[in-house]
Amino acid sequence: MKKYFGLMAAGWLAAGMAAWAGDTVVVAPARTSVIQVGLDLVARHGVTLVSYQGEATTAKPLIHVWNGTGWDFLPLVEFVAGNFLTAKPAQTLVIGDEKIVPEAFAPMSAWAGKLKKIPGLSMPEILNVAGEALKFQRTDWQWFSTRYNMKVEDINAAARQDSIYKHKVGEPITLRRRGEPKASSTTTPPAAIVEPTAPAVK
Repeated sequence: MKKYFGLMAAGWLAAGMAAWAGDTVVVAPARTSVIQVGLDLVARHGVTLVSYQGEATTAKPLIHVWNGTGWDFLPLVEFVAGNFLTAKPAQTLVIGDEKIVPEAFAPMSAWAGKLKKIPGLSMPEILNVAGEALKFQRTDWQWFSTRYNMKVEDINAAARQDSIYKHKVGEPITLRRRGEPKASSTTTPPAAIVEPTAPAVK
């Protein structure tokens, strides 16, 4: 089964409280593969990364926040109140379904900005939503493809090459607004289908 990875069109954060005021917060379960993706999002897009250990019924999940060089313990009361942030984020990505994400996190909606949930823990699913939220460019898709040994296929090429002259009379089309840049391979990131690349047989 093919997995979908992304649709739409640096450096590590410095340590300290000021590093926790980015436009995007990512809340992720403390699982090695998931946290690795989270750290890559920190490096490439400056997100604030919060890890949690527990499940939906856990009253006091163990929470940590990445400070740029290591993990700092974050009390639940400070997390749900958003006191670890110097400013409210524009959006928050929460990884995990209703069985994994602690119900105790519910009050965070007051500071989370636009809340986006990522139910699955697979790399493609996480990167699909993250790519849309963080507006991945072609270089981002290529970087993650190489990083995680995934195959990327552009499935929006036809849409970017669309033209009014290719439509039949009466067929609905989408026109650009005056002054809006024309879609191109550089301004419109590819929608991508990714799947792990099979290792070469020796």
